[in-house]
Amino acid sequence: MGAVWLALPALLALVHVSLDADHPVDFWLHANTGRLIWETGTLAERDPFTCTIAGSEVVNQNWLAELATYLLYRAGGFDLCQFVAGVCYAAAIGLMVRLCRLRSSDDYAAAFAGLAGLALAISNFGVRPQAISAVFFACELYVLWQWPGRARAVAAVAIIEVLWTNMHGAFALGVVLPGIFLCGAILERIVEQIGGRPWRSWLAEGVVPCYLACTLVAAATMFANPQPSRTLDYVLNTSSKSAVRGILEWLPTSFGTFTGDVYFASIAGLVVLLGLSRRRLKPVELLLLVAFLLLAGQAQRMVIWWALVAPPIASPLIAALLPKSSRNAAPRPIVAVLLAVALGTLPWTRELNPLLPESKRRPSGIHEPAGAVAFLRDAEFRGNVFAPVSWGAYLTWFLYPDVKVFNDSRIESFPDEVWNDYLQIGAAEGDWQAALDKYGIERVVWCDRLSVSLLEALRSSPRWRQVFEDAHCVVFERR
Repeated sequence: MGAVWLALPALLALVHVSLDADHPVDFWLHANTGRLIWETGTLAERDPFTCTIAGSEVVNQNWLAELATYLLYRAGGFDLCQFVAGVCYAAAIGLMVRLCRLRSSDDYAAAFAGLAGLALAISNFGVRPQAISAVFFACELYVLWQWPGRARAVAAVAIIEVLWTNMHGAFALGVVLPGIFLCGAILERIVEQIGGRPWRSWLAEGVVPCYLACTLVAAATMFANPQPSRTLDYVLNTSSKSAVRGILEWLPTSFGTFTGDVYFASIAGLVVLLGLSRRRLKPVELLLLVAFLLLAGQAQRMVIWWALVAPPIASPLIAALLPKSSRNAAPRPIVAVLLAVALGTLPWTRELNPLLPESKRRPSGIHEPAGAVAFLRDAEFRGNVFAPVSWGAYLTWFLYPDVKVFNDSRIESFPDEVWNDYLQIGAAEGDWQAALDKYGIERVVWCDRLSVSLLEALRSSPRWRQVFEDAHCVVFERR
């Protein structure tokens, strides 16, 4: 039975992503940019999608992932993209569980730690480049832990970081990880030297030189992208501006949300495990816990990295408290049932699964603005549109180049003036009509992601009239 439990966290990750029916905020932005890169043969370094920052320089840190997103969509639509994202998250969770098993030598301890990590990470699962970033993070963590002192570890880190820096903004963690392992190895050997071990043995065993080489190689290769001078600007601007502008996933992790509650529960669980277990943490384990505990506390978006780091450290502590177990063969009927569950929830099969609720079989959230898109297209509208920031890229995907949107989910790309105007219009505060005039907005797509005050103001304004309404949105046009 132990092997069945080991497979369960990765399987549940795949099922969760396959059944996710929420509107994918970032997906359409990356598909848009990938299409532009493919069609123009450039890196789309100037904004073509909006009426507010048109022509401004933008940083496409994710260009390779965006190109892959477009090509996947072209080959199999959103369903294929969703499936590939699910496989990526499942692979990351599977690698984490494998690491738990190697470090604890106990199937049940590894599976329990893996399920806890899945609970921590699951709210961060989305169809976006972070999926492949999770795989890179898990791979590098595995390499650094399992290949200390080996030259192939340096080569693996270099390959991972070269790909990572062109696919997702979390590539900076590819430098942080080997740096932590380097510091941990040095601290461990300083303690040993105090105990009488000669310092020259550090070089002989090769662990410290290996981690040093990994850190230097990662630091150098993270600039191996088309915009090396803007590499760190993108990372810093995304996190800082998103937090200041109140984007939920970039706010500090707190009680009252699923992610926050599970995060603080994991801290309490680790404290209890450390208190009950007689096993002392090694320097690298302690440094990993402190670094990623603080990082996860800064933003809910960062909890996924804590979810991949903490379980391999917790699994030996759990194993020390469990009775000795053996790795029994998994009964074939149970394995067959688990595989059937996974196959029955894939994007291509869920519609035929009578055990799923209607909302999961035919998820409508993915295409919430579809009615507005069809209306604007049928009306042959060409011009500027104001819509919720989370819908901007969806409208662009289907209506570009005829339609330019006010903004999209590239939060870091919009200056404060534009963002403040967006908030003013969205809440119908102050001279909101003058703000619409400033950008030549001719259509407004309202939904409950914006203030009800804006809906009421548009309906009562002699300058606007309602021309469309469905279950998701209301469209107004300038008179």
